[in-house]
Amino acid sequence: MADKKANLKYIVWCLFLFGALGNGLTIHLKGTVIDTVSHPLPGTVVRLLAEDRVDTTDANGEFIITDDSPSNMINFSEAARVQPLITNGVFSFTLSGRTKVSLEVLNTQGRVLSQFARTLEKGMHELPVSSTELITGIYIARVQTGSQRFVAKFYYNAEGVRVRGRVYSGSIAPLAKNTAEDDTLEVSKPGYITKKIPITQYIDSLPDIILTLQTDVASPYYFFAIHNEPVKALDKIAESVSTLNFMADYAAERHIKLTLMISVSTAIFLGKTDPERTQLIKWKSQGHEIGGHHHAPHHPGVWDGFTSQSANDVLVYRESFLQAQIDSGKSTYDGQFDFDYQGDLDSFMDVLDSNLGEKIITGCYNEEKEKRELPDAVLYTTCLGLPTSNSNNPITQNPAFYAAFSQWIAVASFGDIERKAISNSLNKEDENNTELIKIFTRMTLLDNPAGFVFGAVNHSNVEEKDNFVKLLDVISSSDPAGVKSRTVSEIINQQLLPEHSN
Repeated sequence: MADKKANLKYIVWCLFLFGALGNGLTIHLKGTVIDTVSHPLPGTVVRLLAEDRVDTTDANGEFIITDDSPSNMINFSEAARVQPLITNGVFSFTLSGRTKVSLEVLNTQGRVLSQFARTLEKGMHELPVSSTELITGIYIARVQTGSQRFVAKFYYNAEGVRVRGRVYSGSIAPLAKNTAEDDTLEVSKPGYITKKIPITQYIDSLPDIILTLQTDVASPYYFFAIHNEPVKALDKIAESVSTLNFMADYAAERHIKLTLMISVSTAIFLGKTDPERTQLIKWKSQGHEIGGHHHAPHHPGVWDGFTSQSANDVLVYRESFLQAQIDSGKSTYDGQFDFDYQGDLDSFMDVLDSNLGEKIITGCYNEEKEKRELPDAVLYTTCLGLPTSNSNNPITQNPAFYAAFSQWIAVASFGDIERKAISNSLNKEDENNTELIKIFTRMTLLDNPAGFVFGAVNHSNVEEKDNFVKLLDVISSSDPAGVKSRTVSEIINQQLLPEHSN
């Protein structure tokens, strides 16, 4: 059996599951854990210390502790050594009788990566757990058998060195009291200050508990956008997808979320080569957001063929624009790699949505100077061209980098549709992202870094991978648990900054 598991490249955890007794509840505490901006904190461990009961908050930050909550900490069996590039794992356990079993594997943000639910017979069983989404880090496994729950918090090393963890198993003995003489509710999550709250009653005569955790990370909130450029050549599209995958994995390993802004050419490529959308599902399971990216006719590089202008008008406009760029010395590009006219902006969004499998409302659409190039469906953007900070700031006096941080969210209506925007910065002359790194570092030293949002952008080009890595490494060193990482939509929806109407 051991050789078979090794040959299959399995990681084995042993969970011994027992039937539960039907006792009346003597503990029933429930509540929600939030951060200082009232955002739920999934993956938070909530423990009742004296009675040794534990639960992990779900995606809504909610927990429930009862008699059947896990307790009685036992040791994980030592995980077998495995080879790198492991693709699957398995949970092994023994049932003393026919029982319904469910298993969930979650990351520390509370996102479910794998699920299983089935009625199993008495005896030894193995539950396969897909590890294609597992990168180096901490994970939580939740197993339910009948009315009993088991919570395993484990560390996964993508290089296959060792996996260690602890299992909290449900007690089958009833608790004998309804009041707590000396008990404490302990709330903990990486990147936040552990909180301990005295508990005087175990039963639900108490109202739902709302617990607020403060982060111990001296960092501003931040987001990172990746612009995926439109190109015709299939080998170049495949290369950009590979780079997107590298960036998504590298960021996820550091608990950092990205907003991946996909071009139409890449969306079509993914739709044809990956009809099951496994790549997109993986990116979203890592916490990344999918947005759109449009190169309008006034872009100095490749035009993607979509526009708000008519087919005849745009060809005249494009030729005149490129000639003016060449005459002024701003560019030598003559349009040789442009796409033919493809359609209007509604068509652009239809192609994007149908190939990416969701309605896209976020991105960058090259609308800074031409608001008519912003599709009606897009509500959140990083390229609206409106200021989100002012020159009287403690971070930089270099106007070229004012977009690297925001002090407010810009709100404006175009086409009778309200849009909200936040800024990010990329300066191609900023070798090794040196200036952006300085700006982020200065922001960590502010008395109130939470009053600003840092924003950066890279392209999914092989040439920009090193700069991307250098900047993410600096951010990760300041925020190793990714507590302050957000997507573009999250920055706006969570109201981390005030809104200014324009």
